[in-house]
Amino acid sequence: MAELSAAEIAVITTAFAIVAALLTIIIMKDRNRRLAKKAQASPQGWNQQVVPRPAVQAGAVTGVAPLVIPGYCPNCGTATRPMASFCDRCGRRLLQG
Repeated sequence: MAELSAAEIAVITTAFAIVAALLTIIIMKDRNRRLAKKAQASPQGWNQQVVPRPAVQAGAVTGVAPLVIPGYCPNCGTATRPMASFCDRCGRRLLQG
């Protein structure tokens, strides 16, 4: 068996390094894709409770003030984080009270 020269060893080592880098990139892209898909399925991640919206929005037709439940978005009914200024799901500004 012939011995490899230093230049041939350098080429082989570089090729292995390139393959390892490409595999790392592929694995990280796949991981990021899976995490993004999971985040889309659960926008809040920490809480998935949703209050059903009324069939007729209060105030629009009836002249009654909108129903505001503390801890829930008045627009989409999603549970909100304590002290949040905006809803994580729809982006509506939350009432501070």
